[in-house]
Amino acid sequence: MNAAQTSPLTPEQLALFQQFISPLTPVQLSWVSGYTAALSAGSAAVAPVSTAKNITILYGTESGNSEELADRLAKQAKKRGHKVSVSNMSEFSASELPKVETLLVVVSTWGEGEPPEAAEEFYHELMAQQADLSKLEFSVCALGDTSYEKFCQTGKDIDAQLSKLGAVSLVPRVDCDVDYDDAFASWSDAVFDALGGESAEALSSQAVISPASSEVYDKKNPFAAEVLENILLSGDYSAKETIHIELSLEGSGFDYEPGDILGVIVENADDIVEDILKATKLDASAQVELKGVGEISLGEALKTKLDITCISRKVAKNLQKVTGSEKLAALLAEDAKAEFSDWAEGRQIIDLLEIEPVPSSFTAQQLVDCLRALSPRLYSIASSTKAHPDEVHLTVAALRYDAHGKPRKGVGSTYLADDAKKGSKVRVYLHKNKNFRLPTNPETPLIMVGPGTGIAPFRAFIEER
Repeated sequence: MNAAQTSPLTPEQLALFQQFISPLTPVQLSWVSGYTAALSAGSAAVAPVSTAKNITILYGTESGNSEELADRLAKQAKKRGHKVSVSNMSEFSASELPKVETLLVVVSTWGEGEPPEAAEEFYHELMAQQADLSKLEFSVCALGDTSYEKFCQTGKDIDAQLSKLGAVSLVPRVDCDVDYDDAFASWSDAVFDALGGESAEALSSQAVISPASSEVYDKKNPFAAEVLENILLSGDYSAKETIHIELSLEGSGFDYEPGDILGVIVENADDIVEDILKATKLDASAQVELKGVGEISLGEALKTKLDITCISRKVAKNLQKVTGSEKLAALLAEDAKAEFSDWAEGRQIIDLLEIEPVPSSFTAQQLVDCLRALSPRLYSIASSTKAHPDEVHLTVAALRYDAHGKPRKGVGSTYLADDAKKGSKVRVYLHKNKNFRLPTNPETPLIMVGPGTGIAPFRAFIEER
């Protein structure tokens, strides 16, 4: 008796089926048999077990960005059918790495090439490790800031050490600047392409359409918070200019805890924009193209989209390449890094543009292509929702100083001091800080010491208590 006589398939279906299976190996036939059995049992939505990976995600963070990206990475992995564990480097030993199948690392660099404080023990243990990691596959996403000389150094060190110990790179390390979203997305897509599992298309087709929900506000979609109060706290003879700002969160859906951080989408001061336009002899109305934005006027780009103050060697090299400045070229020589660092101290991008007159051929598009994105500023929350429902308060020291014969000012702090007037709107988002919390026992006594943080988060702690 042949297959045609016993098959429940139509002749056309049977012909297609035989055409499909004829070139398959015994192993492939076995897989098809198991998969079709699962289909008949109603478990078609489960990803084939053979493609699932056991993924360990490690993050090292100072301000919370790496933790946020690690969580995002874990969600992507789980959707694709992989098994995932996520750990802070402070809770993971490098001696466990030989047991790991697939390792994804998201780590920031702090200061001049140092690992985040919570990652120090893991970092130094890994650097001293002698284990054979040839059975480990890995990839590293490094976060940093190009204004620092040792950009993404911690991620570079971890990547190099893992390779030295024999681990196999899934995809090359990515080094992310302060505007890291696009670079991270490209890296994570490449990682999951290399790992396999469910495809993005399959996941999309399986998605359940849910009823429309209220808008979610985050870094990419900040909430426009109304300024309720902007009060100068310091007196006429104070050496500091400290302001207290109250913002309405009504309608935001934000639920913060003392210790959390408010991200503020800042804007550059009008006088700094005017100085840049004057030095370059460019028209504010000129149209330029910005990645992720599209066509926009040069004036608006300089005001709201681009970092026009912070000097880095990368930005300086970009400007030198298009302006042809010989003086700037000499300052950027490889054997003059220390000289450049000394020169850049206290200076801003306007000083780069004024080293030599900008050539008449310099265009608005060339200028914006030389600059990097304006990053949000993060401020410790200085209030508790128990004391101020639907509000968030900030305590900010406005940075103003003179350097190299010019008045200078901080971008974020003076934006809040000068432009965040009562009744205006400030775009904000919530940035969780799980590593900075009050003790769960309300009776636990506290000694609050704030080197670098100031009084802001402790005002929140006191209000919560």
